[in-house]
Amino acid sequence: MWDEYFNTNSISEIRLKTTVYFGPGAIAKINDIVKVLKSRGVNHVLCMTGGRSYKLTGAWDYVEKACKDNGVGITLYDKITPNPTTTAIDSAVELAKHDGAKAVIGIGGGSPIDAGKSAAILLAYPDKTAEELYTFKFTPNHAVPMIAINLTHGTGTEVDRFAVATIPHLNFKPAIAYDCIYPEYSIDNPLSHTRDFNHELDSLIKLLLLSFLFPRVRLLLSYAAIDLRKQALDQRYKSLLVTVWLSMRAKVPLCLGEAPAPVSVL
Repeated sequence: MWDEYFNTNSISEIRLKTTVYFGPGAIAKINDIVKVLKSRGVNHVLCMTGGRSYKLTGAWDYVEKACKDNGVGITLYDKITPNPTTTAIDSAVELAKHDGAKAVIGIGGGSPIDAGKSAAILLAYPDKTAEELYTFKFTPNHAVPMIAINLTHGTGTEVDRFAVATIPHLNFKPAIAYDCIYPEYSIDNPLSHTRDFNHELDSLIKLLLLSFLFPRVRLLLSYAAIDLRKQALDQRYKSLLVTVWLSMRAKVPLCLGEAPAPVSVL
């Protein structure tokens, strides 16, 4: 029904720190983006992605053709896994440095794009490693151009300044946040999106959780107004507060039934 009110086939251009091309067919904008990179002296790019979706969605065909048509070489690193590691990032950067890459294209969801952002910093700091980046041994203030081609609808990394990576030997997954890793361009082509069951389930759980919590939060605020120093709550209200608190910690909606009447203060 909602498509009766606006054109679902239109392409929107959204300018933040990142210029976003959004809409069916927006992937074709990669040709214009590569032209811009070429005009700025970028003759080779590093492409960071996972093992399958970049081809299954057709995104790779557009990227490969755009680079070929504009005389830009590609170093493809398609070994990024969920929860990308600093080891994988370093491997990709070494290949890119050898080939003279001066920009990064990340194709996929949060993991390839976050790994691409990390690589964009390290290509600008060739004497540094991903572990040094994620253990904050230095503070980057610039990076090579980063292009994000989003294939999921989960993390929002295609338009923000955050990235995460796992340091395997420390079993540690820190996050970084630097203005220099806002993608210069982002492509969000709904027709190329993969179905991400985990993110969809997460969204559903949050919706159900909020529908449970809002009325209970109002109830808790009413209790907070009571002078608790007088210890006026009887045991059943104490149990209610504990149950709501535990459900908030566990992020599991619990059915408490009808809320009890307000208590009186002694």
